[in-house]
Amino acid sequence: MNKIKIMDKKIGIIIPAFNEEKTIKDVILGFHTSLPSAELCVVDNASTDQTFKIAQETLQSIHVPYQIISEEMRGKANALRRAFIELNWDIYIMVDADLTYDPSDIEKLLEPILTNKADIVVGDRLSNDIYREQNDRRFHEFGNKLIRKIINLIFHSRLNDIFSGYRVLNKRFAKNMPILTNNFEVETEMTISALIYKFRIKEIPINYKKRISGSISKLNTFKDGVRIFNALLMIIIDYKPLLFFGSFGFILLMLSLLIGAPVINEFIITRYVTHVPLAILATGTMISSLILFTIAMVLNVITRSNLRTMLLQIQKADN
Repeated sequence: MNKIKIMDKKIGIIIPAFNEEKTIKDVILGFHTSLPSAELCVVDNASTDQTFKIAQETLQSIHVPYQIISEEMRGKANALRRAFIELNWDIYIMVDADLTYDPSDIEKLLEPILTNKADIVVGDRLSNDIYREQNDRRFHEFGNKLIRKIINLIFHSRLNDIFSGYRVLNKRFAKNMPILTNNFEVETEMTISALIYKFRIKEIPINYKKRISGSISKLNTFKDGVRIFNALLMIIIDYKPLLFFGSFGFILLMLSLLIGAPVINEFIITRYVTHVPLAILATGTMISSLILFTIAMVLNVITRSNLRTMLLQIQKADN
């Protein structure tokens, strides 16, 4: 890697941590060894163990610029939001504090940012079989695949790892990306924001290690899975209203035609309508579908206008 390029950039590593006393020291030392010029920031997310103390002692021992931020609002997204607001770097490296990500992968993740080929680089755990071998939560893997397929279908992308916590962001992306979620939904939100606002995404295969014995994952497959799906649904409503409301409008339109078919057939043959309740139901369903189509069109115009405004603001910030 071109060391001159690294020296020209202010690079920092953000490590959000909640009750990671068993791994935080090794994570800090590992990433400092791989990228000694980088600043370090540990965001202690209201830990109840010795995470803060161990992080502070470790950072003091390696003599590099560092910060420890205490974020009392629990949730990974809250921790990252606070970090992006307070830190002013050229390049932001995100990594979990659980020792599952390999510090030696950092150079290849940095390269596309340093050469201006991407705005966000995602460490892809799924291109090889390492993650599948290390992950023993099969329903978790099923949920990952489902969300990935939905996102790729809706946003016409070909992304492989939506939920990776090992990412490198340039300042342009970090300072313009809104974080509206609170917890582990943040990676999904970050990926979709990049797609919506036309940021350049690049995925690079990385190594992945299973958590060490005694280190407990904070991700609940079912609870956080519901949160992530809900966040995805809200994002679709906010940014793809034509798709969301239009789909329901189309379903109601087809349903109204199905319900009304016997009524229409009877009227054509006899010139009478004897199934009045059925006719009323079909008419009501048809009106509801038209209302949904109208809502979809209006919200789509508003969303496109807001998107253009946001893109112009990003362009002005670049200049």
